Amino acid sequence: MSRLPLNRSIELGARYRYPAPAMPEQKFFDADVNWFWLTQGPESDSPLMKLDRGISAPRSVEKKSGSGATFKTIPYIVTTSAPHRHGDTDSPWFDGSNTTGSGVVWPYWGETKPGEESKLISSVGNQRLLQALALLSEQSAMAPYLVPPVIVTFSEGKTGPGKGYRRVAGVARVTFAELKRCWAANEDKWYWNIAFRLEYVEFGFDQKLIPMEWLNARRNKDVTLEQAFSLAPDPWRSLF
Repeated sequence: MSRLPLNRSIELGARYRYPAPAMPEQKFFDADVNWFWLTQGPESDSPLMKLDRGISAPRSVEKKSGSGATFKTIPYIVTTSAPHRHGDTDSPWFDGSNTTGSGVVWPYWGETKPGEESKLISSVGNQRLLQALALLSEQSAMAPYLVPPVIVTFSEGKTGPGKGYRRVAGVARVTFAELKRCWAANEDKWYWNIAFRLEYVEFGFDQKLIPMEWLNARRNKDVTLEQAFSLAPDPWRSLF
């Protein structure tokens, strides 16, 4: 049974509370909107949009096109940078810090850590970003419907660097990837990781909203690819 209206939108540039536990039934924490309340799907069993990893994505969905052909689809990808943790054991890398929603984020590092080079390709997050890049590079007739949007977020504390909040910088596409040898100062060793370039989609001043109806349609197997694309914001559709 549907529990929420579909006319909710993520606002670019806005900061949202990212509580633990999620408590999706609670709209506000103090004056901040609860991320899980905002992004929950329309059904009671819809999975939550969790951002506990640097690269988060829901499971791929088998979706049909208007012609009846079936495609395995990545609904969307969310990247999260934690500037307060850059250079530590969990995050030995330093992601690009462009939070303006314009231009590029470079580099956005994959999930590989020192001693984990075997996970360069097997990591789900790395796989999703590489798949998104491949879909865009193919320039096929189905690319407009298959290329997943990348929602770029940064973690924040209540009054500065830290955790507990997520700020949404913008929507992007993966336009480049490069294997790089990196230095982990905290472990005093070299290791290999993938550097991704995330290119922001330019949203106008009056177009700062990502409709949840669009994202939910992309992860709904009963909505065709073309129907989901028709719900995308104009700046995204104009790219194709």
